[in-house]
Amino acid sequence: MVFMSQKKLKFALFGNVYQERKSAAVQKLLAILVEREAEILIPERFLTFLRDGLQIQVPPCDIIKGNQFDADFVFCMGGDGTFLDVASKVGNKQIPIIGINTGRLGFLASFSPEHIEAGIADIYAGNFNVDAHSVLQLFCDEVELLGYPFALNEIAILKHDISSMITIHTNINDEYLTTYQADGLIVGTPTGSTAYSLSVGGPIVVPQSQTMTLTPVAPHSLNMRPIVLCDDSEVELRVESRSQSFLISLDGRSQSYRDNIHLRIRKAPYVVKPSDGSGSTGVKKLSTREEVEAFFRSKAEGDIVQEYLEGPSYSIEVIGKPGNYRTYTVTEVHVDSVYDCNMITSPVKLPEAKLRRFSDIAVKLAELVKLKGIMDVEVIDDGEDLKVLEIDARIPSQTPIAVLKSSGMNLLKELADVTLYGEFRDENTAGGGEKIFCAYENYKKTDGVITSEGEHIMRNAKPLTYREEFLGSMETMTDYADDEADFRGIFINWGEDKDEVLNWRNTLLHSQKD
Repeated sequence: MVFMSQKKLKFALFGNVYQERKSAAVQKLLAILVEREAEILIPERFLTFLRDGLQIQVPPCDIIKGNQFDADFVFCMGGDGTFLDVASKVGNKQIPIIGINTGRLGFLASFSPEHIEAGIADIYAGNFNVDAHSVLQLFCDEVELLGYPFALNEIAILKHDISSMITIHTNINDEYLTTYQADGLIVGTPTGSTAYSLSVGGPIVVPQSQTMTLTPVAPHSLNMRPIVLCDDSEVELRVESRSQSFLISLDGRSQSYRDNIHLRIRKAPYVVKPSDGSGSTGVKKLSTREEVEAFFRSKAEGDIVQEYLEGPSYSIEVIGKPGNYRTYTVTEVHVDSVYDCNMITSPVKLPEAKLRRFSDIAVKLAELVKLKGIMDVEVIDDGEDLKVLEIDARIPSQTPIAVLKSSGMNLLKELADVTLYGEFRDENTAGGGEKIFCAYENYKKTDGVITSEGEHIMRNAKPLTYREEFLGSMETMTDYADDEADFRGIFINWGEDKDEVLNWRNTLLHSQKD
């Protein structure tokens, strides 16, 4: 609970411009906010409606132009349609929306007009909870999507009114599901399960279920039934239409698009990580706007928020001093379920142009910070470009061995040369010659089972010893002791063939049982 009675709050007030019966509710709300000495923001069109249409004496307020505003809370006067429209205006601003139902249904409303005074008192007392509602995001690489590409209720793929039914080829997580021949397909959130989806036979789903639904609209085949998916799924759609076009509706905001474009629908998560931690320690994945809002209302300080991107993660080391930098063999960073690095493999299979771009990015960053020493640059390859995830100006714990095994380059010697002598003394052979594949992996053995886990497990390790051919691994560093069944360490395996090394690694993980 957060007590706000002493804080001057800022409220944005939104509503539709065709309900005259909301006059008394708006007047009551404004009077209470004035009494509380709150700051009030109102969109220009709604303000004109209140003054000219409802003849309300609106107190001094700031005018909202477009979607550019900031507030502590947003009041939404209307029904569910108005709420959805306001949600698109709030977007990713992470502002709680309070619905006051002056419409017909009001499933999304927080309270009715007769409870305005008590509701505002609860807000100032901090006596409220924020309901988490997942939001869907629409992607398309072939055409520019018009408007706000997010939906609180549903993303509906629909035929035009006078068209025949459309064909919707559907994949889930890159695997073929089915082909719908129907008037449309609704991809819905739990919040939207009581909206359009319900009217065409979709299931009712509770908001906390972490799911999304696929509900066909008037399918040609009777065996095409609604499907419930985990909300970490990605839905891929391709539509064929005799009219060569179809509609995409996001919470009722419809646009026409040409057929045979590829659409992707998934949640739009964020990543939060502590700014004072190393590697991926403390990383949390926030999958809804509400989770992000709750995070920022918490007392967490010093954390970094980054967009979550799907794709492999790569790392490159850069060593040197201003005017003289070298980069080395790129490694792939593998992470466990909590986004902590559990394995490094090298080299990687990337196009030569992308490898050069990665090297250029690392050198430019080194020049910007005037690096004197060593720095690690990590990127995400989202399929189109390399997006910088983080940089670490420290001696890495895992990469030097993977680079040494795969390319023959000794990063510690390179660092020592440039530090002690001011120049590199050996030729950089990282870019040429025969390479072998190396896997460097953290492991833990508990109750007779070996698991691959992030580097955080090594914090509590006892002193490590070097062993060869231990548990079938070529090289191992481990805190194993003869009298203990549980221990941890590092597997290091290499070979000329990547598949052979990884298959051997999988054998190690699945065969070690007491």
